[in-house]
Amino acid sequence: MTLTKMVATGQGSTGVEVEVSAEEEAEVRAWKAEETAKQEATAWLKHRREGKVTSHKDKDNNRIIDSIESGYPPISDQLDQIYHEGIDAWKVTIKAVKDAHPKP
Repeated sequence: MTLTKMVATGQGSTGVEVEVSAEEEAEVRAWKAEETAKQEATAWLKHRREGKVTSHKDKDNNRIIDSIESGYPPISDQLDQIYHEGIDAWKVTIKAVKDAHPKP
């Protein structure tokens, strides 16, 4: 895939599309790789907030990330359930998730 960029040709013009140099292409690809790595490194935090992952520590104290695709309800919903239905109803909800996704 050839990368291109728009170059202005004068005031009021839309410019022309030209190929980028090898150096510019290398810079773009390096930037994209760095951004992708950042997103992958922090994706588990977003998923944890959404209830899609949990984590625990192994016997050597290393953090282990567990994926839960249909995981816990958002914390706001959990708190709302506790307020309106009581702690026992909340325990039933959480137990269903834990039973569906047991720890390894």
